[in-house]
Amino acid sequence: LAVAEPDAGGGAVVVAEQGVLSGEVPLLPVQEWFFGRGFVRPGHWNQAFLVRVPELDAGRLEEALRGLVERHDALRLRFRGGVQFYDVEASFPGLRVLDVRELPGGEGSAGFAGALRERLTGWQSGFGLERGPMASFGYLHGFSDGSARVFFALHHLITDTVSWRVLAEDLHALYEGRELGAKGTSYRQWSQAVAEYARRRPEERAYWEDLLADL
Repeated sequence: LAVAEPDAGGGAVVVAEQGVLSGEVPLLPVQEWFFGRGFVRPGHWNQAFLVRVPELDAGRLEEALRGLVERHDALRLRFRGGVQFYDVEASFPGLRVLDVRELPGGEGSAGFAGALRERLTGWQSGFGLERGPMASFGYLHGFSDGSARVFFALHHLITDTVSWRVLAEDLHALYEGRELGAKGTSYRQWSQAVAEYARRRPEERAYWEDLLADL
């Protein structure tokens, strides 16, 4: 399915892909760079952050996260033999739950901070490019001020810093039971647009390659 949206110039339209996406996705230049580096542990490259929230219902949060993964097809991206693709059979990575009162030392202590860091490091380990997971979710509660935290860790191949705000806002809406509406331009369409731009503007590529030649 697809929906049409006016482009920024008010002329041609962008037909946004809808539903659960499948099939191959062109690599972005930064992804090509990543695979060209030959990292020893390519699955380790991820970003993680915590969102401070009031105490939540863990079951309701898990359902909202399932909806988030269904909404954002990039969370189901996998990589095999230099090919990027949407994996329609990718399983939801689950929600880890931690009551921080179980950690040693109490809040504010070095023991508490070390134990928490060790736990979160474990939560963002074990990513796999071919079969996943490429994302990890957690819920931390039991803080003395009554607050809680939602933990995200996503492999850097499937996210950037701009995406975090979008994910947090969409998760908030899903947790509250609000509809998100039609999807915008897909990651695949963006990748195709970047490749097409490079093809149409070879002089810009030559300029930057010359500028970076001595680095």
